[in-house]
Amino acid sequence: MPFIPNRNLTTEFDAPQLPETWQAITGYQRLPGTTDARQIAIENGVAHFTVTPLNAATYATPLLVSNIPMHYGRIEIRAKIAETNAVQAVWLYGEEGGVAREIDLFEIAPAAEGWEHALQTNWHRIESDGDQPASTHHLMDPQSHTSLAYDPLEWHTYALEWTPTAIFWYLDGRPLRIEANLDFHTQLNLFIGAEIHANWLGLPEEKTLPATMLIDYIRVWDYYDPFA
Repeated sequence: MPFIPNRNLTTEFDAPQLPETWQAITGYQRLPGTTDARQIAIENGVAHFTVTPLNAATYATPLLVSNIPMHYGRIEIRAKIAETNAVQAVWLYGEEGGVAREIDLFEIAPAAEGWEHALQTNWHRIESDGDQPASTHHLMDPQSHTSLAYDPLEWHTYALEWTPTAIFWYLDGRPLRIEANLDFHTQLNLFIGAEIHANWLGLPEEKTLPATMLIDYIRVWDYYDPFA
């Protein structure tokens, strides 16, 4: 694939602070979770994304967002997922012309029933309309990949390639999924974090918290067309 390194968004977490091209978010609410920048820490070259219980079934959650958008490219992340049913995820997201677009590299929640060896990939397209609920304008294509040979509690390399014609997902260098790119042609920012989806996978059990997803590195490449 024709990709060139994006040195602005690539980080090996070698320094104790986040690069200026990334921002840890405080105050964004996706109840019962609220993001807090303190839920992201860098220790010994590894980023820690932690979900912590607060009180009355509320949670502090991590959210990291790129300050620079992408327009096609490759993302590769080496991660070790925590055993909780908080949904740990990496995704691309952007809004333009009243349409929200999202491509999920992964959504993983190993403590949720049926998700112990599962990795979910998705794409979403949501049109805004003040007169109709968002669900009536929400197109999505989920796909769950389940294998007893896949243990998300171990280190794995997850990758996504987004080109003008197709979207590819990889696990440990092996192709996982490919879809035609019919709609994702605008700039998208990269998001990394964990959320509580109470209506989907329930609330995390106390014994699984605090739960920490570890990320060794984020490597990003920009797409280019050598024939353009």
